[in-house]
Amino acid sequence: MAQVIAIGNAVNDEERKAIAWLKEKLPDDYYVIHNFEVVQNDQQFFEVDICVVAPHAIYLVDAKGIHGHVEVDGSKWYTKYHNYSSPLPKLRGNAKSLSGHICKQNRANRDLKNIYVDTAVLLTIDDCEFKDPEDRERGHVVALKNSTRFFTDSARIPERFERNVTKYIQIIAEVLGKSAQKRSHGERFGNWEVAETLTDNQYFTEYRVFNITAGRKGGTVLAKAYKADPNLPDEERSKQKRLIENAYRAIAKMPSHSSIIGVKDFFVTEAQDKYLLLTDDIPGEILSKKLKDASSLLTLDQKKRIVNDLLQALAHLCRNDVVHRNITPEHILMGADGQPRLIDFDYARIGAENTTTIADEVQQRISNRYKAPELWADSHAASCASDMYSLGLVIFELFSGGAAFDSVTQAIEKSCLLGTKLSERYKQLPAAFDDWLQTLCHKEAQQRPSPEDALAQFNALWQPKAALEATEPNKPEQLSVKAANNHEPSVNYKRLPSGYQLTNKYVVQQPLGKPGGFGIVYKVTDTFGDVSRAVKLILNDRESVLERLKQEYRTLVKLPEHPYVVKVYDADVLPNQGPPYIVFEYLEGLDVSELIQQRSLTAHEVWTMAKQVAEGLQHLHEHNIFHCDIKPQNLIWKDGKVRIIDFNVSVDAEDLTLGGGSRKYLPPDLSITETPQASDLVDRDLYALGITLYRAMTGEYPWANVQCPPMDELARHPSEFTQSFNLTDDVSAVLLKLIAPKRVDRFESAEQLLKALNKVQQLKKAQTLSEESTSQFHLPPLADGSNPSKSAFHDFMLTLYSQSRHSNAGTRGLDDYAKLIYVETALDTELAPAILAGQLRLVLITGNAGDGKTAFLQQLEAQVEAQGTSVHLNPQGNGSWFEINGHKYLTNYDGSQDEGNKDNDAVLEEFFSVYQGNDSNAWPHHETRLIAINEGRLVDFLTQHSERFSALKAVVEQSLKDGSVQNDVAVVNLNMRDVLASTQSQPKSIFERIIGKMTSAKVWQGCDYCALKDKCYVKHNIATFQDEQTGPKVIVRLKYIYKLTSLRNQLHITMRDLRSALSYTLVGEYSCNEIKEIYANGEADKILHGYYFNAWCGNDNTQDRLLKLLRETDIAQGSDVRLDRGLDFLGLDAVDWLQFEQRSDHESQLLVNAHQSLPNGTALSESKERYLTHRNVVGMLRRKSYFERRGENWQTLLPYRSAKLLVRYLEDSTLLNEAKTLAINAINRGEGLHNPMYFNGQLAMQVRKVHLGTIRSYRLFPSDVFSIEVKDSAMNSSFVEHSPQSLLLKYQDATGLTAELELDLDLFEMLHRLNQGYVPSAQAEQSFYLSLTVFKNVLASAPYQEVLLTTNGQQYEKITRDEGGVLQLERLVAEVQP
Repeated sequence: MAQVIAIGNAVNDEERKAIAWLKEKLPDDYYVIHNFEVVQNDQQFFEVDICVVAPHAIYLVDAKGIHGHVEVDGSKWYTKYHNYSSPLPKLRGNAKSLSGHICKQNRANRDLKNIYVDTAVLLTIDDCEFKDPEDRERGHVVALKNSTRFFTDSARIPERFERNVTKYIQIIAEVLGKSAQKRSHGERFGNWEVAETLTDNQYFTEYRVFNITAGRKGGTVLAKAYKADPNLPDEERSKQKRLIENAYRAIAKMPSHSSIIGVKDFFVTEAQDKYLLLTDDIPGEILSKKLKDASSLLTLDQKKRIVNDLLQALAHLCRNDVVHRNITPEHILMGADGQPRLIDFDYARIGAENTTTIADEVQQRISNRYKAPELWADSHAASCASDMYSLGLVIFELFSGGAAFDSVTQAIEKSCLLGTKLSERYKQLPAAFDDWLQTLCHKEAQQRPSPEDALAQFNALWQPKAALEATEPNKPEQLSVKAANNHEPSVNYKRLPSGYQLTNKYVVQQPLGKPGGFGIVYKVTDTFGDVSRAVKLILNDRESVLERLKQEYRTLVKLPEHPYVVKVYDADVLPNQGPPYIVFEYLEGLDVSELIQQRSLTAHEVWTMAKQVAEGLQHLHEHNIFHCDIKPQNLIWKDGKVRIIDFNVSVDAEDLTLGGGSRKYLPPDLSITETPQASDLVDRDLYALGITLYRAMTGEYPWANVQCPPMDELARHPSEFTQSFNLTDDVSAVLLKLIAPKRVDRFESAEQLLKALNKVQQLKKAQTLSEESTSQFHLPPLADGSNPSKSAFHDFMLTLYSQSRHSNAGTRGLDDYAKLIYVETALDTELAPAILAGQLRLVLITGNAGDGKTAFLQQLEAQVEAQGTSVHLNPQGNGSWFEINGHKYLTNYDGSQDEGNKDNDAVLEEFFSVYQGNDSNAWPHHETRLIAINEGRLVDFLTQHSERFSALKAVVEQSLKDGSVQNDVAVVNLNMRDVLASTQSQPKSIFERIIGKMTSAKVWQGCDYCALKDKCYVKHNIATFQDEQTGPKVIVRLKYIYKLTSLRNQLHITMRDLRSALSYTLVGEYSCNEIKEIYANGEADKILHGYYFNAWCGNDNTQDRLLKLLRETDIAQGSDVRLDRGLDFLGLDAVDWLQFEQRSDHESQLLVNAHQSLPNGTALSESKERYLTHRNVVGMLRRKSYFERRGENWQTLLPYRSAKLLVRYLEDSTLLNEAKTLAINAINRGEGLHNPMYFNGQLAMQVRKVHLGTIRSYRLFPSDVFSIEVKDSAMNSSFVEHSPQSLLLKYQDATGLTAELELDLDLFEMLHRLNQGYVPSAQAEQSFYLSLTVFKNVLASAPYQEVLLTTNGQQYEKITRDEGGVLQLERLVAEVQP
C-alpha cells in the first residue's frame, strides 16, 4: 500500500477515486502526494493534482472522469457531445518546471538533473474508450484499472536517467516541503473558479465564480450548476440536456436588455455530471427581501422606476416570443444601481413550444400565489398575458407591502379583484392607479393590456393636472411645477451640453463629477451677476424633494454663512416639468473621495479636516439643519480648508422615512421606519463623518467584505493598516468612538466631538528603534582609514556626479560607501545563482562603461569567498579562477584590454580557446568562463575569427538579438537593461530602490546636528523622498520623466548615469561648507536651484549626459495658460499643494519672496528683461507644481502629449491594432490628405512632389501588408531587467520586400501631432522625421498597379492597370470628415 501525503483536499470524485486506487494498488515504497501548488522564485505557481514518487521516477498525474468514446485529433480530445484540449501539453510543462525547480533548489547536487519526471492522465471511468490513432499522446494516457503496471514499469524511463530515485527521496521531500503549499483556489469548472457557494439543493447548486485568467479583479459571474446523470442512455441524456439548458436558450434567444439578467455561457463539465449556466453577477438583493427589510424602504420614485423598467422588460419578452412563467418578487433582482432585473428563466417557454420543461417536473417548487388563473386549469396556457397578471400582483405588493392573494385558487374565488384601494391609503398615488392595476390583474387574459399599453397608461397617471401652490410670495419664480408644455422636446438632464440655458438666469458651463444618487451637479454661469455657481438638479425622488424644498427653502437660503459650509443661494423648479434644483456657491478644489483614493492626505490634514467639518456640522445643527449625507464626495478640500457641500434636502425630520443618504455611512442601529428626533439626525451626521475620517486616515473601510456597517460589530483597529499603523491610541480612540456599534457609545453632539479632537496632542507614535535602527548605525571609515565627518555621506554623494568639481571616485569601484547605495539587480538574483549552480558554460557580460560589468564579477568573487572558497587572481590582475565541487570557474574583468606582453587578440583567443569549432557539444561541461567585454569588441573578434569560432559566433549573434540562452551560453547585454523596469519578483525598479538607499535616514544622521537643518535644501530634498505618505508620489512623478527620456531611445541609462543624475538632484554640486557660505551670503538663486524640483534636470550649462537629456523635458519650458496665469498672479496660492510632515517650508518663503519681487513696470525698454524674470519664477513654480500639486493631472505639464498613450500601447498588446491605425492615418495626413479615413486603413504615399504642380499622385498600400509589434530586445532574457522601449511598424509584401519603422517617443509624438493637423518644420523633417522618410523610400521601390490623382485632396481619379497592360480611369469622391 502506497503512502499518501495530502497537502490539500481532492476537489472532485475523479481525483478521490484515483487517489484511493493508487493508495491501494501501488507498492509500499511509493508515495502519492496530492492537491498542491508549487511556488517558484518569481511568485508564479503551477498546480499538481496528484504526484506519484516511484523508486525510479516522479510522475505528475491528472485524473479525468470522461464517459464513453474519446478520440484524439490534433491537440483536441473529442467525445460524442463535447471536445476538450488535451491536458498533456500543460502537464508536460509542469513536469519540466518541477524538474528545474528540484535542481534549482539544490544546485550543489548536479545528479538531481538525472531524476526523470514523467506525466500521466488517468481515465477513472471504466466505460471510457480512448483512441489515439496517430499515437499523439505517446502512451501517457492510461485507464485507472491498468495504472499499476504503468507506474511500476521502470523500462519506460530513458537509459540516461537515474533508476534509483529512492536515494534522493529525502532531498525531493525537502524540496517539496519548501515549495509545495495547499492549493490557493477552490473548486473549478472549466476556466471558472468558485469564489462562494450561494445555494445548494437537490436540483442545482449556485456559485459565485470568477475567470481564472482574469482573476478576482476581473469580476465575478453567477454559475448555476444543474445536477445531471452521465450514465443515462443517449436519448434520455439529450432530453435531460434540453430541459436544463432552457434558461440559456430563453435569454440567449433575445437581444440584451437592461432589465433582464444577461447570460454569459452554458457548458458541461468534463465528467458530464453537471451543466453550468453563467449569468451576470449584479450587486444587489432580491426584491422580496427588500420589501421585507424595514431598513431599506423604497421611495416613491424608486417604485415608479421598478414598474416602468419591468413593464419594458416584459414588452421585450413578448416581442421575442418568450414567456417567463414565474414572475415573482423572488425572481426580480434589485441592483445596487437601482435597476430592477428579471432573473431565473428556468421555467420559461420559448416560442410556441409546448414540450415539457424543467419547470413541469418541479411544479411543487413554484408558488401558486402569482400564477395567472388560466394556468390553474391548463399549465400549457402560459402567455404574455399570464406574465402580465403575475407582474400586476408584484406591483400590488410593491406599493402595499403585502400579497394580494394567498394562492391562485383564492384569487379565482374573488374573481381576481384586488381588495385594497391603494390610492386611498397612500395619498401620493393618483386616484386612477387602482383601476389601472386592476386591468393588469383581470381574470380574463384577453382583457389585460399589452406591456406597451400598460406602460403608456402608467406614465399618463402621473401627468400633473394643475400647478402646485406657491410657497413664497416674494420670490419672482415660485417653487411649483409648471403645466406641461407639449412642444418642449425631451431633455437628458444627465448630459446637458455647455451653453444650455437652464433658466433665464443660469447657463450650463460643465458637469461637476458624475450623476449621483439624487441627481447631477453642473457648474453654471449666473448671467445676472456674471459669476460661477453650482446647480444641483434633483432627478430622483422629485415629488418628495419638492415637498421638502417648499418647507425648508427659507431655512436653507437664510442660513448664516460659515467658513466650512457651502453657501446656498437659490432653489426652484426648472420650467416645462423640469426637476427641482438648488443653487450653491461654486467651489474650486478636490472632493475628499479623490484624495482618499490618491492617498494624498496626511494625518495632520485629516485631523484638521475633522475639526473643520465638526465645526460646520455644529453650525448646521444649531440652526436645526441636518445634512444627512456626509461622505467624502460631499466634502471639498482646497489649501488646507474643507467645505461641506451637496445638501440632498434631507433637512426635515418629518420626511426621513423616504430614505436618503448613503448606506455605507448610515448607523447600523438607525431606525428609518420611525420618525426621528433631532438627536437621531445629529448622530447620523456624526457617524457618517466618523466613517469618512476613518477612510481618510486608514485608506480602508472600517469593516471587511460588507456593503454597509454591520450590527454589533466593532470596526477594525486603525493599527491594522499600513497607512495608519503608527497612529496614537488617542487618535484611534476618537475614530472608533465615532463609529461604535451602539448609539450610547458614540459622541452625542458636534460640540462634544470638537472637544475630543482638540484634546489630542499627538497624532502619530514616536518611531521605535529596531536592531538595525538609525541610532545604532555608523558611517564606515574613509578611504585613508580616518573617522568620517558628519558630512561624509554628503561628500560621497558629490563624487557620484559625473561633472563633480570635487572628485569622481564614486563613479568607479565598489568601496564601503558605494555599498551603502548598492541595490541587487537581476545579475545578483538570477545570473549569479545560475552560474554557481553550474548551469552555464560561458557568460559574456557586455555593455557600456558604467553598467557594472566588472563590479558584478568582483561581487560574485566576494560571494564565493564568503562561502569559504579560495579565489586566485591571475598574474596580470585582470581576472581570477576558483573551483566549487569540482566545477572550475575562470573570469576576465575586461575583455578589451591587453595583458602584459599579450595583445588583446591573443588574450581573447586564449580565453575562448575551449569554445572552438562548430559543435557546441564538444565544449567543456564542468567549466564556466565569465568575461566582461565591450559589445563592439566581442563582435569584431568573432567576425575576424569566424571560421575558428563558428558555433560560438552564431550563438552570440542570436543572444545579442533577444537575450536568450543558447547551448548554456549567456550573453548578458547590459545595454538592454532598463533601470526603470520592475519585475514580478521585484516590484520596485532599480531607480526606486537606489533613491531609497540614497535617502535612507541612517546615512543622513549628521544633518541633525547642522545649524542649517531647518533651511538647507539638501535636508529638504532628503526629507521629501523620506516622507512615508507623500514621498512615493514624488518618486512616481520623477520616474515618469525618466521613463519618457528612456522612451526617446537617445541614451541607454547606465547605473553610473542614474547615480550621477540622482546625486545631483539630491545634493547638487556644493559641499557642506560651500552650502553654509551660500546661505550666509544670501545667494537665493543658488539656494532655489538646489531644491530637487529645480535640480532634477541640471542647469543650462550641464554636461552630464543624462541631465542634459532630462533638460529637454523641462516642465518650466512648457505652457499651460490657466496655470501659468495663476502662478504669475498668485504665486504659491494658485495651487493646492501636497503636504510633507517632516519637511521645513523655507523653500516656500524663498519662492514667495521671488514672486513678490517680480517687476511690474510697463516700459517697453524693460519688456524682455521683465518677461525673462517672470518666466524664470513661473518656471520654478511649474516644476514644483509638477511634483507637488495635489491631484492626478500632473502629467499634463509635460511637453509630450502622446506619452501616456504610447505607454498604454507598450503595456497592452490588445491595443496594437489601434496603434497601427493611428500610425497609418498620421502618415496619410503628413502626405497632405484631408481625410485619411477615406482609405479604409490603407496607407497612401505621394509619388513625387512637383514644385507649383497642380496634380498630386498617390500610391496605395493595403492595410494587411503592415503589422505593428512591441519592441523589447531583451524579451527572452531573465538576467536583466527590461521593458518595451518602442513600437515597430513593419511592412512586408508578396514579393518579399520588407521595411521597418521604429516608433520611439519622439516619432510617436510627431505622428500624434500630425493626426491633430500639425505641419512639421524643415528642422523636424531632418531629425525626428528622417526615419519616416527612409521608411517611405523603401516602400517607393515596391511595384504597383494603381495610382490616385487629385488636385484638392478631396476628389480623386484612380488609374488602374490590368494584367493585359490596359489602363482604366475611374473617378472617386472622398467624403470629408466633419
